[in-house]
Amino acid sequence: MLGRKLQSSNYLYYISENVKGVDLYECLKNIGLLSTEDSQFYTATIIIILEYFHEKGIICRDIKPENFMVDSQGYLKLVNLPAAKRL
Repeated sequence: MLGRKLQSSNYLYYISENVKGVDLYECLKNIGLLSTEDSQFYTATIIIILEYFHEKGIICRDIKPENFMVDSQGYLKLVNLPAAKRL
């Protein structure tokens, strides 16, 4: 789910899904070296996420491990979407 921006006369609100988990950077730091299968899975997931944004005409300007959350099922979700820009 992409976040939603709501605006009042004084404030701009950004609402997004609450992802329970840990960011990819912390996950990699705690796990250490990943197996080939795990690294292929995470790489493929990142590519799929970026392809989705590309298809929607959105540039993600802050791609780094800290902005990918690993949810409770092990899938990645891109966070910090206010840094994204629609073309």
